[in-house]
Amino acid sequence: MAVTAAHVLYAVQLDTILGAALLLDGISSYSLAAGIRESLLNGDGSFRPKWTAVQQQAPTVEFTTTRIANALAGIGVNGAIIDADLIGADGLKMFFQKVTEGGTRAGATSHEKLTVKEGLIYPATLNATNDSDANIVYRAAITYDGTNDPIVFAGSQSLEGTPTIDEGFVCGPVTINGTTINGIQSITVDFGVTVKALFGDGQVWPTLVYVAQVRPKITVRTLDVSALRATLTLDGVAQSVTDSAVYLRKMAEGGTRVADATAQHIKFSIDDGMILPRTVRGDDGSEFALDFDIIPTYDGANETLVISTASALP
Repeated sequence: MAVTAAHVLYAVQLDTILGAALLLDGISSYSLAAGIRESLLNGDGSFRPKWTAVQQQAPTVEFTTTRIANALAGIGVNGAIIDADLIGADGLKMFFQKVTEGGTRAGATSHEKLTVKEGLIYPATLNATNDSDANIVYRAAITYDGTNDPIVFAGSQSLEGTPTIDEGFVCGPVTINGTTINGIQSITVDFGVTVKALFGDGQVWPTLVYVAQVRPKITVRTLDVSALRATLTLDGVAQSVTDSAVYLRKMAEGGTRVADATAQHIKFSIDDGMILPRTVRGDDGSEFALDFDIIPTYDGANETLVISTASALP
């Protein structure tokens, strides 16, 4: 036997509650977990199992995209519902794009299509450094809609949408209570979204998923270790009336960086919470680096983490 078919990445499409299709392109990785928990029984003193079945199944999807502004503007920080009945469209659509032997990519009616009718899609983590392309990871928790399998597979399908790559980001400046922290090396955003998928009535698939908690955390690394003395202090500082801000700097296609004053950069604003130092580390031949966490809390009115995908840099 030999390899007779192979498939590569393609964009993900989400039919939103607003009735528009959000194309999540710039996909750099994708994974599908079947989420099977099996029952494996033995008894009567037997040392080998004699019976097995699928106890429960909760499939999940995870993918990474570099089109961060596009994804954040379309999905937000708390996630978005997938519900074909509510939206009146397909739901979440994914593709395994077929390659063609001796060529590049296969044509129409050649690909594998995966459709999720019901579930919840939400942001997991965002990573940005000085020297690599920033990316954001999304996850989808999938439920049973009472009729269709959690993921509906179809072969010999055509691709949908027109993927494009028109944005890229690196880490940008950070301000804490109005004071700029210099020498930022990396920014990691853990969106802190915890979802729960619920089973009932002995069904194999979950039928309800919801957001149980949203507890974001932003971790920043800087070479400005003097910030430990001058801004953060060893036991941390409370968020003041002046919002703290974390930026992603947009790169300019065919150039270097989009101008600071151009409102195309990404901004995360923190209105309430604490900023806590974690570690300062240095090794022979390298500079000291300070890691600190921004822990946002809810101020009673605004999102815990407010995002602007069209911001100028300070």
